Amino acid sequence: MVYYKTTTIFSPPCPSIREDKPPSSPEPTCPSIREILDDGIVMAKTTTTPPFYFASRGAGVVAQCVIKYGSFAPIETILFKTILKDRCLNQNGTRETVIDIGGNLGYFTVYAALHDCRVKTYEPVPGPYWYIELNVGLNSVINRVETYNNAIGAERAFLKMAENSDWGLSMINQGGKVDVEVITIADVIKENILLLKIDIEGYESYALQAFEEVQKKYTVENIILEMKPVNPDFGRSLINRLLREGYVVMSYREEYGTPNHNKELGAIECVYMHGLEGEQWIPYEDLWMIKKDSVTHNRVSSVLKCKD
Repeated sequence: MVYYKTTTIFSPPCPSIREDKPPSSPEPTCPSIREILDDGIVMAKTTTTPPFYFASRGAGVVAQCVIKYGSFAPIETILFKTILKDRCLNQNGTRETVIDIGGNLGYFTVYAALHDCRVKTYEPVPGPYWYIELNVGLNSVINRVETYNNAIGAERAFLKMAENSDWGLSMINQGGKVDVEVITIADVIKENILLLKIDIEGYESYALQAFEEVQKKYTVENIILEMKPVNPDFGRSLINRLLREGYVVMSYREEYGTPNHNKELGAIECVYMHGLEGEQWIPYEDLWMIKKDSVTHNRVSSVLKCKD
C-alpha cells in the first residue's frame, strides 16, 4: 500500500456543473486544508481495478480500510465492478448514471466515475463533502461527477445532523449541530439509472418513501442498499414490493477489514430473498437488488450462486 501524509496547504477544484442547481443551493466552497485538518491529509492509492488516489484524514472506517487493505467494503466494490464493467459509456457518447446517496469521502463516487459513468453524489456533512470534491479532482473525473451537499429524506426540509467523529456514522438528529438541506428521492432521480447506492445509517426508510412513485417514471436497474433495522416494517414492505415488481433481491455478507476486493463474484456469500413476513429480518444488512431480465441480471445469473 502506497500512502503518505502531508501538511501542504492547497485548495482542490470545486466542481459545480449542475445546470439544474436550485437557487437555494450555495456554491461549494473550498477552504484551505488547515481549516479542515490541522495535522495534514493522508493519501493512499487503492489496489482496486482500476486503482485510484484516495485522500482522507486517516481516521474512520473507510479511510482505515483503504489504507490497510487497498479498498473499502470489498464485496460492494466487486458488485460495482460487475455492474459497471463495459456499461457506463454508450456508443453514442452518452453515459449511464450512477447515484451515490451517502457519498462519505467519495470512494464509490470516484470508482464509478473511473468506469466512465456519470455520477451524482449526495453527502450532507461538510467535512466528507469537501473530501469528495478533493478526491474527484485528484482523480481527474471532475467532468463526470456532480456533487450535492444534501441529505435525502421524505420531504424537503432543513434539519439538524449529529456529526460523528467517524463521518460515515453521522446521522440526522434534531439534537445535532450541523444544518442540512433535505431533498427527496424524486428530486434526485429524473432519468433511468444503472445503479442506485444508498448507505445513510438508518435514514433509508425516509429517503425511499417516494421511491414507488419514482419507479412509475424511471427504471432503476440495480440498487445496493444498506438496510438498518431502524424501521423493520418499512424494510419488509420495500423488499416484498420490489420482489413483486420483478427484482431479484439478495442479502450479502460484507467483508470489511479484508483485502478481498479481487475475489470472484461466485465466491460471495449471499442469500436469495423470497419475501419477509411477521418479525423476519434480512440475514445480512447489505442488499443487492437487480431488475430481472436486465443486462446485469443476464450477466450474473449464471455466476452468482446464493443460498435459498
